[in-house]
Amino acid sequence: MIKRPVFVGAVFFAAVIWLCSMCGVSDGIPRTLSAVSGDTLQVWGRVASREETAGGTRLYIEHFSFISKDNLISNQSTSEEKSGSKENSDSKENSSSKENSGSENNWMLLAYLQAENNDFNNPESGDWVLLQGKCTLPDQASNPGQFDSRGYYFARKTALIMRNGNILRLQKGTAHGRSLLAELENRLADSMKTVFGAEDAALISAITLGDRSGLSGEIRRLYQEGGIAHILAVSSLHITLVCMGVYRIARKTGSLLFSGVFSGIFAFLFCQMTGMSVSALRALIMFLVWLGSQAAGRTCDRLTSAAVAAVFILAASPRYLRDSGFQLSFGCVLTLTLLLPAAEKLFPVKNRLGKAWIASCVLQIGTLPVVMHSFYQITPYAPLINLAVVPCMSLVMVSGLAGGLAGLVSPAAGTVLAAPCHYLLRLFELLCRLERKLPGAVLITGCPSGWKIAVYYGLLSVICIAAFYGMGNRGAFPAEKILNRIRIAGRQKKTGMVLVYRFGTAVILMAAILLLGSRSPCELRITFLDVGQGDGILLEAGDFTCLIDGGSSSVDQVWQYRIESTLKYYGISRLDAVFLSHGDQDHISGIQEMLEKYEENLFGVNVGGITLGKLVFPDTGYEDEKLETLASEAAKHSIAVEHLKAGGGIRMGSLQLSCLSPSPENSVGDSNQDSMVLFLKYGDFSALFTGDLEKEGEQKLLERYGSRVSGVTLLKVGHHGSKYGTSEAFLSVLSPRAAVISCGKNNRYGHPAEELLERLNRYRTEIFRTDQDGAVTVWMERGQVRVKAYTRVSDADRQQTYCR
Repeated sequence: MIKRPVFVGAVFFAAVIWLCSMCGVSDGIPRTLSAVSGDTLQVWGRVASREETAGGTRLYIEHFSFISKDNLISNQSTSEEKSGSKENSDSKENSSSKENSGSENNWMLLAYLQAENNDFNNPESGDWVLLQGKCTLPDQASNPGQFDSRGYYFARKTALIMRNGNILRLQKGTAHGRSLLAELENRLADSMKTVFGAEDAALISAITLGDRSGLSGEIRRLYQEGGIAHILAVSSLHITLVCMGVYRIARKTGSLLFSGVFSGIFAFLFCQMTGMSVSALRALIMFLVWLGSQAAGRTCDRLTSAAVAAVFILAASPRYLRDSGFQLSFGCVLTLTLLLPAAEKLFPVKNRLGKAWIASCVLQIGTLPVVMHSFYQITPYAPLINLAVVPCMSLVMVSGLAGGLAGLVSPAAGTVLAAPCHYLLRLFELLCRLERKLPGAVLITGCPSGWKIAVYYGLLSVICIAAFYGMGNRGAFPAEKILNRIRIAGRQKKTGMVLVYRFGTAVILMAAILLLGSRSPCELRITFLDVGQGDGILLEAGDFTCLIDGGSSSVDQVWQYRIESTLKYYGISRLDAVFLSHGDQDHISGIQEMLEKYEENLFGVNVGGITLGKLVFPDTGYEDEKLETLASEAAKHSIAVEHLKAGGGIRMGSLQLSCLSPSPENSVGDSNQDSMVLFLKYGDFSALFTGDLEKEGEQKLLERYGSRVSGVTLLKVGHHGSKYGTSEAFLSVLSPRAAVISCGKNNRYGHPAEELLERLNRYRTEIFRTDQDGAVTVWMERGQVRVKAYTRVSDADRQQTYCR
């Protein structure tokens, strides 16, 4: 490492950035941008890029300014202001506003246009537009395991998002390099739609052009669970196939200087056209360093070139250090540089297939902690799938690009040239679908803790050191000393030493993987998920796991983006039961979504998702059409459906979960009043889950079980904090120590009601709200009950302790 000062410096630089982020120091967004979050404003700026997605058109706006009633909050850089461009001057004249210059920055705004816009619906890269819409900061993760949109967009210098944007004015900008590249990309994408058809065109555009906006969720998930999602991101594989091919062709027809400059410019333009993702930028910088080494007649060191790329990327945006794309991209480089040579030394093979197999396995081993930390699952068969996919990628790239280019002139010729790509894509899809049917195709592992990741990489380091030094016949490692003592010499001694190291490597590696994937069952944990305007409660006790409700009326695809991600984060692959309090959409929409995507393999396990044991409905004595629809969907997958009434329940060790309501004889015919009410008892801890129960239902519950629920530890407030629920009489009996209100931000119902909050405060109940606190987790620790709010900042506020 002493011979690689650039690499050592890059590691030190990354460590400083990590320590700064741990201490709360990071590159924050300008205050003027965060100040306007939530306001409906007009924005004047230049279109950096345009994307067509399934949900409509979205624009990335650079050099933008916000126009409010009395002032103009400028986000333009100083150089842009001094340029005195005609477009910017016109915007200021029309705004009739006062300008305040902001500090120089390169932040962008992402605008989603309304589906039906006015005449200005075709802005191109380089055009200047005047937009109007509500601007907000990207969503912050509010549940364990939820994707952090804010971190993702901030790392890419996108500070604000405009929803339902409307273009008020469009002014054509001067054509420049980026707009020409965008035009070329759009023409290629349109040509691919003509040549391939819409479905294949979206896939080949993602592979060759880096444009994944048209990909369906099914294909994304299929490729991810097949372990080949990396081919959808422009990276070293694409740079090697395309740009290295251009360099070799140029090298045969020109000088070293010409071929290097030409291929370098081509690589930059190719990456710029494909979106310049972090993996593409890393591959581009490493390629340019390699070109420089060729021109200088020097050897290119992969660690040094990767270090140069890391410094450039992190210097521009330190937030990338926590980005999964950055970690995976550089993790692959480090794995191939450090771990692969050790594996080849331990398991030497001469044929290309064997080397490819070892490289594929080593890549999965080296990046395993990053994959588990980012996606909470692994695909054990990924090396096999990649063994078939990666060698075909050169033909896919050449055929796809050739077909798209030829389609610009002749669609018929493009179709002929694209035929190999079309059939290979079908092969990839077939392999992924067949792999999904195998046992253990996707293993949900949960998110490993930091110390486990550190130990894992420490053990891999031991394997590398043993391979390089122990296999070098230096006599410094135990294997050779042991063989010397038992008097084995010559070739037998060498063979025996190799076997010892191979066996030791297998044992250490297996121990490291088992440690990384280990998960200790919790004594008791209740997680009130932030699902927006709805309910979703995860209950874990030992080996028993269940969900109480799971739906939302304000969050689309709530199962995928809010519920399933949390389950996988905790390493949960199976729900023993899902209790549905009643059939309203804000309680069942997520379960509907899960059942629609439910796909069993040959062993009855839901592939890539959560396997469901049974559905439990309230026994009201009458039929609920929405619940019956769910029951029909569950029957297609052989999922049991039970009806639970007052007096029923389950008992698992020290946990007792009882149903207190409804009972068929006391039903009133209203889904809210007939909600399933569950009472949990675990030692001295008790919790009451009331669904959408309101005053009338509460009175009946108290008449029958008043003494039983008296002095409850935790209350799930009924009907999302409606003023008609959790009455004074109800609270006087319960006297809960803590209460959780599940509701959405700025919901149209005004939940939670001020009257309710006042009632809870009168009884000195600690209030937690998912709209403000994010997910609320309650767990047992050393005989105490602890409550933690996910998004609260202060340590004093994040955790409260309740002793009984």
